[in-house]
Amino acid sequence: MDQRTLDAVLASLPERKVAVIGDFCIDRYLHINPAISDRSRETGLDIHNVTKVRPEPGAGANVLKNLAVLGVGHVLPVGFIGDDGDGFELAHMLDSLGVSREFLHEHATRPTPVYTKPLFARPDGPPEELNRFDIFPREPLSEEDERTLAEALREAFDAADALVVADYGEAGKAGAVTARIRGAVAELARTNPGKPVVADSRLHIDKFRHVIIKPNADEARAHLPGGSRSSPGTAALMEIGRHAAGRNKRPVLITLGADGALLCAPGRALKLPAPAADGEVDAVGAGDTVLAAVAACLAAGLPIAGAAAVAVVAASITVRQSGTCGAASPDEVRMRFAEYARAYPDVLAG
Repeated sequence: MDQRTLDAVLASLPERKVAVIGDFCIDRYLHINPAISDRSRETGLDIHNVTKVRPEPGAGANVLKNLAVLGVGHVLPVGFIGDDGDGFELAHMLDSLGVSREFLHEHATRPTPVYTKPLFARPDGPPEELNRFDIFPREPLSEEDERTLAEALREAFDAADALVVADYGEAGKAGAVTARIRGAVAELARTNPGKPVVADSRLHIDKFRHVIIKPNADEARAHLPGGSRSSPGTAALMEIGRHAAGRNKRPVLITLGADGALLCAPGRALKLPAPAADGEVDAVGAGDTVLAAVAACLAAGLPIAGAAAVAVVAASITVRQSGTCGAASPDEVRMRFAEYARAYPDVLAG
């Protein structure tokens, strides 16, 4: 992996098509100025004065944003948005990014997921994020919804160069990636082994088959066979990743935050260190950047080791974008990759 190869990959991205199935949300940031004090006459409680509302694509929609900003010319989300004001707002965001809505279905009763994030302004640094307020579907998809989604998935998969599964369902939240949808993904990946499929899942990463999986370290310890939340150190994670890769017959990419990532295959593992990050670091959304960058590079024909290296570089850019789920542009990736190549030539040579 070298600069010339990266330039060729980035130059090809406007012609590439990447489909994403999953949960598409809004991150709605409420900027609160604590210097403006007031109290409710009705309840006697303090009033938090919101001076700015900043909506951004969140969860799977942040993966879409990262693909678009990186330069992928055809981004194809597969899923549902609600027939509500939040759905209208999310659709407008996607349109402004140039993201297709061909396979995105409007749902009459399923709400558009929204993560509301209050931010308290601080005079001596970045804002402090308070407790989040979540709107997320609680009722599981109906059989008809699953059929609709599975059919859209097949059509988008046929059109795409790569597929991303962005599963953000958590306890008490009914995500779009159900057991039936996981089965449909597995069958498409099994019967089309030459087309890259990369999956990320907060609770069900162990249930994916025939695809590249991308857990973070906590998810790998909690959900992959042989792991536990107390599994110490990189060596244990390498063993967990190698075992999962052998079972799934596909590579496993475990993200390690500030320590980079592990790329695991049966019997071997490669440590990809992260570029040094100076100043304030905000890791929110970094996993989405990794997911998008890996899929984009694989769609362009780059082998998984090179794709993982580019993804680590891209994530090192977004973690420096405080107070937002960031994205990395091609020019930023080129510049940071040049720094990375000088710092870790042995990693890229391997």
